[in-house]
This record gives sequence, structure tokens and C-alpha cells, in this order.
Amino acid sequence: MKTIYLVPHTHYDVAWAFSKEDYLKINEEILKEVMKLMEVPEFKFCLEQTFLLQEIEKRNPELWQGLKRMVAEGKLEIVDGQYLMPDTMLPTGEVLVREILFGKKYCQEKFGIEVPVAWAADSFGMNAQLPQIYNKAGYKWLAFRRGAKAEITQSEFIWKGLDGSTILAHWMPLGYRAGLNLDRLEQSFSDLDKYAATPHILMPCGSGSMPPQAEIPQAVRDWNTTHPGIEMKIVTPKEFFQALEQTKRKFEVVEGELYDNELVDVFPQVCTSRLWIVQSSRECENLLMEAEEFATIAWLLGAEYPANELHQAWEGILYIAFHDIITGCGVDGIYEEVKQICTSLKAELIGSLNQSLSYIAGRVNTGGEALLAFNSMPWGILNHGEADLKLAPKFKGTPGIKEAKEVESEVIEIKKDEEGKIEGARIGFMADLPPLGYKAYKLTSQTKKPEGKIKVEEESIETPFYKVTVDKGT
Repeated sequence: MKTIYLVPHTHYDVAWAFSKEDYLKINEEILKEVMKLMEVPEFKFCLEQTFLLQEIEKRNPELWQGLKRMVAEGKLEIVDGQYLMPDTMLPTGEVLVREILFGKKYCQEKFGIEVPVAWAADSFGMNAQLPQIYNKAGYKWLAFRRGAKAEITQSEFIWKGLDGSTILAHWMPLGYRAGLNLDRLEQSFSDLDKYAATPHILMPCGSGSMPPQAEIPQAVRDWNTTHPGIEMKIVTPKEFFQALEQTKRKFEVVEGELYDNELVDVFPQVCTSRLWIVQSSRECENLLMEAEEFATIAWLLGAEYPANELHQAWEGILYIAFHDIITGCGVDGIYEEVKQICTSLKAELIGSLNQSLSYIAGRVNTGGEALLAFNSMPWGILNHGEADLKLAPKFKGTPGIKEAKEVESEVIEIKKDEEGKIEGARIGFMADLPPLGYKAYKLTSQTKKPEGKIKVEEESIETPFYKVTVDKGT
């Protein structure tokens, strides 16, 4: 006997076709309708992202308490449980982990639950590292919509990641609206049945920021009356996956990235990239990780840890990483707020980072004035760096720096005061730094001239990597 698992749900967009505030108002009304339908004994529902729940907790405590009660009774399931549903390709891996960490922590603290179902209902493809991330984050199952490879013949399979981690996955052949049209349930069942690996068929019933249909319970009753060989029941996603596992079936294994366009459009009708969002987001992501690292080191040395500031910074980053924001596919109006967030984050994080580095530098015994160069990477680096040096009036020669021995450097700019006297210089040098560490350099007068690695002639420029010659004909 085949069983249809009808899952009423709503997909929450924090900002996309409407503003963040508009979506919050819309979804608050949706959740009020959900609570009314919860009076029907067989009705169940699922929600995705904790950002919405956090806002409802502040805006409408009575509604939030009702939702909490439904979670405890098993009538409302929180799936995915991330802070917001991110794009899985553009943000860094750390951002993907923090989306889960922030969301799951909220679910544990406020509802006392672990979220077992990863639910990527609208993300634009799935990167190949996710099975490992999902495993380590405590997810047991995955349901997703976009990116399935053309070679996939069944909607249920084992997805294998880069490191060999696996997760039982369900691809939504008809997307998250499969059961939305209650007058076409037979056709939807037929289309889904073609892909189903078992007699258990998942049929999501909802759409983006759409209230639940009050007709669902009766539609299910009518189906079961007219289709005695095919049972339909209202469930949560967890119940579907539990039924899958009980079949003991050996599912096909699919490896690698799920970012194909053949089965479901990954990027339907997106005509802009708004590249500045990705660039600003990555800059802020890196600044935040550096600020967090050095704030931790400073805390170990006795400084106060800026927990609230960094937590709020992460919330800003996680907001930008939302799948309809970082990809640039929302309406113009929502990106004014994104610009403000990026501008504010950069200023605050640079300030926090400088404060931590200054605190650390003040506790390094350099035996006098010194230039400190820090490396935030967990591996050693050899990178070009630049620094401004203060020069005493009596300084003679070409300014440079030394550690145990002189470091090859070059003068980029000589700085003079109003009277034309030399007071400083900006130098460039190659910094060879240890993993997550620093080196202290002392001011010195250069004794050797940097070896020239660029050869310039009248009609050509040559480096160790290439030679460019001017075409006299042009």
C-alpha cells in the first residue's frame, strides 16, 4: 500500500518581493491562522527558520506561547531550524555553520528540542561539503528543492559529501508546492510516484508566505474515501523520514555538488547579480572572523570579551547570507538596508579588531618600539605588507626593518613635515609569519638594496612570470 505524506507548511522569506517588516506582518497573520487550524485534531504544520520565531516572541508573546505549545504536542515541527535559510554557495563555510548554530541553539533553549530535518526548500543549489556539516550539526535527514543532478532517478537517495559523510536525502520533484492545488492531488501524486524510491511519498503543501488552507483536512478525508489503496495523511517531515528508514531499503548513492539545472531551475529568471553584496559580505565575514579570533586571544590575556557586539555582528552577517539577499534577486528596496548593515559592520569590526590588536601588542615584550605584524590564518603565510614608520630627526640612511636579520624591504613613500624635514616613511616588505601568530620587527637602516625582479626596457617589461613587449605597429 502506498502512503502520501502531506506536509502543510509555509516558506518564510525574510526579505525578497517585500521588505523585512512587511514579511513579518504577513507571517504573523499566517501563524494566527495556523493556530486556528490546530484545533482540528489531525492538522499539523511545519516552520523553517528561527529568525521569524524570535521576532514573534518579541512582537506577540501570546501567539509565540501557542506555537511553543504546539511544538510540545508534536503538531508543529520546526524543520531546518537555522537562523535563516542561506544560499549554500556564496557565504563562507563558517557562515553556514553559524546559521545552524544560532538557530539550533534557539530551538534547544526555547523549545527544548533537537531539529533532525535539514530543509533547504528554496536555496539555490547544495554545495558538496553540506553532508559533513549536516552530520556534525546533528541532522539526520535532508529535504531540498533545487540543484538535483539529471542522473538522479529517484527522489530519495543517500547524498555523499567530499569527506565521505552521508545523509539520507529527499529531492522535491515538484518543489515545496506539490500539494498546494487541492484539486490536482491525483496528478501531483502521479508525478511524485514516478520518482519515489519507496511506497512513502512526500507531498509538501504550501508556498512562500502563504497561509494554510482550511480545506486541507477535508481534502485528505475525501481522498481516503475515494482512494482505498492509497492512504493520505497529514504529517510532519520527521514522520516521513522515519517511515523511509523503516523500509530498510538500500538507497542509491549520489556524490558531490548538487547544482544542476536540468531537473529544477536553480536560478529562474534572475537577471542581476548585485556583485557589491557578495564583495561586501565576504569582506565583513573575514573581518568578523578576525575580530573574533583576536578578541579571544585578548580575553585570554585579560581583556573583556565583546560578546554582545560580536553576536550582533553575526546576526547581521547571517541576515545578508539569506538566499534571496546575497544572491541579489530581491527588489531594489531591500538592499538599502543591506548597504547600511555592511557599512556599519565594517566600521564596528575594524574598531573591535584594532582594539584587540592594540591590547595584545601592549603585552608583547619587544624591548622598545617595534612593528608588530599579525597573521589571522591557521597556517603560516608569506605575504606582502606595508607599514608606516616614524623616523627620528637623527635617523640616517634608507629606512628598513629587521627581525633576527634584516628583512628585504622597499621605501614606498617618504613623509615630510611642514618644514620639509623627513619624519617618516611608508615601506613595503615580505612578512613571513607563523600560524595565528605575529612577528616583531625593529627599525633599521638598510644595508642591502632589494634585488630588482622587474626588468623595464624601452619597449618591454619583464618579471619572473611574464614578458610584455609593445607592438610597434599599434
